[in-house]
Amino acid sequence: MAATSPGYRTVPGKPRHPPTGRSGPATTDVVLVGMGPWGLAVLERIVTSALEGCGGPPTTVHVVDPGTPGSGVYGGAQPDYLILNTPCGQHSMYPYPGATAGRRGTGFFEWAQASGYRWVGDRCEITTRGRPVTPHDFLPRRLLGEYLAWFYGCLVREAPPWLSIVHHRTTALAVEADGRRERVHLADGTVVDADHVVITTGHTANRGAQPGALSPYPVTDLDRTVPAGASVGLQGMGLAALDVVIALTVGRGGSFVRRDGLLRYRPSGREPRLALFSRSGVPYCAKSPDAADITAEFQPLIFTPQAVAALRGERPRRRIDARTELWPMLLAEMAACFYAQSARLADGPAAAVSVAHQLATGWEKGRFEQVVARLAERHGTFDPTHLLAGHTEPHRSAKDYEAWVGGLIAS
Repeated sequence: MAATSPGYRTVPGKPRHPPTGRSGPATTDVVLVGMGPWGLAVLERIVTSALEGCGGPPTTVHVVDPGTPGSGVYGGAQPDYLILNTPCGQHSMYPYPGATAGRRGTGFFEWAQASGYRWVGDRCEITTRGRPVTPHDFLPRRLLGEYLAWFYGCLVREAPPWLSIVHHRTTALAVEADGRRERVHLADGTVVDADHVVITTGHTANRGAQPGALSPYPVTDLDRTVPAGASVGLQGMGLAALDVVIALTVGRGGSFVRRDGLLRYRPSGREPRLALFSRSGVPYCAKSPDAADITAEFQPLIFTPQAVAALRGERPRRRIDARTELWPMLLAEMAACFYAQSARLADGPAAAVSVAHQLATGWEKGRFEQVVARLAERHGTFDPTHLLAGHTEPHRSAKDYEAWVGGLIAS
């Protein structure tokens, strides 16, 4: 699975150094550029496939990453107030439940539990004090970095003899085609000839930032660049904005205290003045701890691979319009899922099957809206556009808008 990227230039000519990793036609060489979570996912599949096989040609996997393999952007130096946005029980570098059988690795929660991590106030420490970590906890990102690095070590140790994993602690400068192979030039002068190159560089710095604009990362640098009392505008109200807000509040000594059943912010006096804005004007909502569908029972009714293929018809290279052709199917699929699950909760599995059939038939016959209207009488209205696009009604004033945002967050 060869890959190229606009961020890598093509280098003409031959390498100035002897290529590595080419020991004959029966040898396979794979280069993974970047060893964060996605690179680790690729490596897991390579090692798992090798373990499930009965042997094979000698294979060398060249891991190119200047940092600790596995951790990626989840470095161990990050403060504990930077937490993940997914519960730890939903994190695992194995692709499906049961894949850990007979393996060295485990899921993230199991690793944290076995490592002895517990909550001591707002910090996660290896201790016997505090409260235990649960699968529903949103753990600090640095712990995920530790887990990913540990998981990388597990893969290296359990790789079969014919699979070698070599870590090049440097960066890749260029990839060039060389017949049926590809030649990877590394910053330390090494040149690797590869049969497959996978580029998983993940989060990289933005280019072309406007003059005077600050980069949100690393957030610890903001303590130096943003003085107390300064006015800061945040363009966007998503995860990066929340990282900046917490770094400039809790990261500066502020804290939350519970009063009258509600959390109240207690400032430290070192905070700047913050103003958030975005195109939708809607802050991203927190994930529910049990939002993941662990039943694996959902099957699409409308937005299916067959429906997308039918849009192309006999023209496989025909471009599909996402707004006019895919968007309606996505909204209909969301509505179908809502009403089928509502029927399941209200009347049992058989009712869910019946509702799903009604919706699928209604879509095919052009009567989908009529079916939805009838189901709404029983299960309530559902507006997927509102969930995706946010609040669309105008506000009377800035204070009205601020009150609405506050209410949204509080609810």
